Amino acid sequence: MEILTLLDGRPDFSVHSSDYRMEVSASAGLSHINTFVHPQAILVDGSSAEDQFFLRAFRDRTGWLGVTLIELPENAEQNLMWLTELDSSSLNGK
Repeated sequence: MEILTLLDGRPDFSVHSSDYRMEVSASAGLSHINTFVHPQAILVDGSSAEDQFFLRAFRDRTGWLGVTLIELPENAEQNLMWLTELDSSSLNGK
């Protein structure tokens, strides 16, 4: 049995890890973040630039935690002013 150690948010030996192990690690990391921060929404890069294991983990875990996941399209960083217009209930999808 292999145990993941998260000290700084990265799994040990991530360069040599399988996508499954990285997905489990990202999912566990998000659970820890949720425990302490309780985010209303999480924004991620939803474009092909992001690792697929990361997106799969966050899609699955945010659904399980009941947290809104907002996947931003490619080049979204060019225009994020719309985000300042949203209140917490908008971000939470309620």
